[in-house]
Amino acid sequence: MTRLFEFADSEISRIETSPAGLVIRFAAAMLRVPEANEALSSRRSQGYTNGLSLTLTGALVTGDMAACTGRLAEGQLVLAQERLSALPVPSLYAADGTHETGGAALQLELQSAQGAWLRIDATGLRCEEAADARFHEVFQC
Repeated sequence: MTRLFEFADSEISRIETSPAGLVIRFAAAMLRVPEANEALSSRRSQGYTNGLSLTLTGALVTGDMAACTGRLAEGQLVLAQERLSALPVPSLYAADGTHETGGAALQLELQSAQGAWLRIDATGLRCEEAADARFHEVFQC
């Protein structure tokens, strides 16, 4: 069962550097989960997980990292001219590693609910959920 992380309405708890790269940790990450028999149903359940992180290698940051903590209005991964607003969990993306004029082949663009923008050019991105993360479904009428 593939679960998809959506940037919009997710909440960043902190952005930090580690030996693995720049890590964006989410207090609440929006996930879409397909129904068990999606061929017969177009319904998908939605909810939040508390243990999702994005790790970016070779990161060059443009913008104020502190201003982008909190709820996200939107976000996308730009990979070789393709724009992704949702990522499979887990997933791994790689770019060619160039940071020349025009940017890298991999860019993460985030906009906070308060309007702050953050752009991260990187050589790689890993989207993963911690083993002890909890999923809380959102019920809609």
